[in-house]
Amino acid sequence: MPFANYLVAMHRRIHPVFADELATFEKLPRDHALDGDLSTTLEIVVDKNTGKLVRMGVVKSSGVTAFDVAALSAVNHAQPFGRAPDIIVSPDGKIVAFAWAGDIWCAPTGGGTATRLTAHPGEDRRPVFSPDGKKLLCKVKH
Repeated sequence: MPFANYLVAMHRRIHPVFADELATFEKLPRDHALDGDLSTTLEIVVDKNTGKLVRMGVVKSSGVTAFDVAALSAVNHAQPFGRAPDIIVSPDGKIVAFAWAGDIWCAPTGGGTATRLTAHPGEDRRPVFSPDGKKLLCKVKH
């Protein structure tokens, strides 16, 4: 599960920085908008070799601009995230493949919509590109 491990490592780098960013809001009154259960969804695109940000943006806002800005700032300050696992990125660097909900999916590395490649009762996992990038192999469990 190299992809999942990579995401966990990214989260572990981002979270402490985000906590520091939010510490500036601790003196706000208890009924302030930041005193609640907030969540921001970000799209983060990193260079596969260096782990440095290529671009990022808010996909779903928390509704509180200061919270969203703190999330973006935390990601920016936590980078670089290290090299992405080779087995999930196509040889030409244009596609990322991953297992989710028992199927294999792919998406453009530059961002965009993921496409499900497999759909059957079995469980597909561990996608690997062939060296020429023309085939995508995976482990299937029935």
